[in-house]
Amino acid sequence: MNFTPYALALASQELRDAALLLRTSRFPVTNFLLFAMSIELGLKAAVLNRDNTQQMKDRLKGQVGHDLLKANEEYESATASTLFNTADEVALQKLNRFFKGKHLEYFTVVMIEAMYQAFAGFPPLDEIAECSRKVSEMLAGQNNFL
Repeated sequence: MNFTPYALALASQELRDAALLLRTSRFPVTNFLLFAMSIELGLKAAVLNRDNTQQMKDRLKGQVGHDLLKANEEYESATASTLFNTADEVALQKLNRFFKGKHLEYFTVVMIEAMYQAFAGFPPLDEIAECSRKVSEMLAGQNNFL
């Protein structure tokens, strides 16, 4: 399916809204997944807003994939600006281990091991929520977005 940057931005916001509704959940995996998806789609929306060519779409799908760190690198390259501070990047790096390999979605051995260890290796959920907030505010600041 070929989404426009606007559709990606809307999806990003709706995923964030859903994560915020579930903040009281006793099972944080859902929150992490929704916030991570909102970050990924928001960063990709901003990139495609500046370069909506098939070449860039292919790059985001093939080389970036679900890697939050690579998506952020593409964002920084496309916009010549920085969205996250060092603490945010550390939190994203911790979550990225679980997100880019789809461990949050499919409960792979990596995920099951983390659950048995009380989600060891995960960043605090509030730090990921803050990253998602920054992406949401960035998108809201774009005239053709939210």
